[in-house]
Amino acid sequence: LISNSDTLIHGNLSKEFKELTNKSNTASVFTFDSLHPRWSYVQSSKTNDLIDQVYEKEVVSTDAIAGLYYFESGGRFVDAAREVILAGNTLNGDYYISSTINQIILDGGAARYIRLPEDRVHSFYSPKSIELYVEYLQNLNEWAEI
Repeated sequence: LISNSDTLIHGNLSKEFKELTNKSNTASVFTFDSLHPRWSYVQSSKTNDLIDQVYEKEVVSTDAIAGLYYFESGGRFVDAAREVILAGNTLNGDYYISSTINQIILDGGAARYIRLPEDRVHSFYSPKSIELYVEYLQNLNEWAEI
């Protein structure tokens, strides 16, 4: 399991993890609804939860990756990351974990996604996003007092 250090997902994910581990997949990601180009995006046929391709910083769907990646094994992730690095698969000179999902698909593995409600995903990509999260928490407390 790999998680971005600037993303918080509210709630218990045990149901979603159980769903991931009960399916035959090599890798999985959690997604949420977004159209902002700061994220990586999943492209799929929409008839199932299989990923066709992942695009970094390119909006090709409304399924933005929430910064949480699951791999069937650490070795599988390392192998895919090694192949991404050897191929020089970068965006503006930077490597992204999302590229390993594409590599796993190219290597014949299955990658799936699970969509989370947008209000469960909070990213702290800027000081303003932290302020918005504090406001969100304050609103939750106001509702809890009623």
